[in-house]
Amino acid sequence: MKITIGIMTYNRPEYLNKLRESLLSVKSIEKCNIRLYDDNSPIWDNKNLKKFFPEAKEIVRSDKNLGPDKHMRKMFIDFLKTGDDVLVIADEDLLFHPDSIYFIIKNIKYTDGVMSLYNSYLHNEITETIIINSQKYISKKHIGAAGTVMERGIVEKIITNVPESIRYDWDWSNYLVKNNFRLLVKEDSYVQHIGVEGYNSRKIVTDFGLNFYPGNKINEKYNTEFFQELIINRYEMLNYLSRFKIYKIFKISAEIIISRIQVVKKLKQYLKTKNNQKI
Repeated sequence: MKITIGIMTYNRPEYLNKLRESLLSVKSIEKCNIRLYDDNSPIWDNKNLKKFFPEAKEIVRSDKNLGPDKHMRKMFIDFLKTGDDVLVIADEDLLFHPDSIYFIIKNIKYTDGVMSLYNSYLHNEITETIIINSQKYISKKHIGAAGTVMERGIVEKIITNVPESIRYDWDWSNYLVKNNFRLLVKEDSYVQHIGVEGYNSRKIVTDFGLNFYPGNKINEKYNTEFFQELIINRYEMLNYLSRFKIYKIFKISAEIIISRIQVVKKLKQYLKTKNNQKI
């Protein structure tokens, strides 16, 4: 089985470095083809990326910035030009469990050609729980791209039947479900998302993988840093919103007081005018 690990990159060297360290600690990673797909990052070119990630078999850089969805579709098309059998979709802000490749090789044949190693907190619409080959999976209505594993035939079906859009992973998820392909997700995540803010994440809606066990010191370190950063950012955001709310209350109260003063002034002017008219 030939496996491509397709990493979508854009402007975040600090995350890519963490992913690299995590990925290179995965068992049997040398049997995989690591391919970087860069969305025209202004901070580097192919030469610099190769120096940054020398283990990459191939670097494919877009001529212009496409955005995450078009960029993903471009990666799918490029994967079909390779001779590889399986595509593992990765963003630059992921960690990989050291047994993740072994798990893919052992279990992908028991699925419908697609499964996710990432039990997303945000993608939570579950249809059923399934035991396959002694492994517990959750069948979901939709999954994000990060951590998804697809056999070549699935990628071909998506490219043929799902047009380009600004919500591409939602669209191919819907297409596969409608055509009776189960979106099986490993209950214990084999990858973890560590991006608090960046290409596909925002401080307010950061996603993370449920039941992820680091498996080594590298993942443990970066996983801990992620949750610390997440907690700090949440606190800062709540603090900001709290101050904004108080400010808003004072502003509204002040506006009400000012408007009432203006009404009283106008009423006094009116009464004064009326009295003068009577005289």
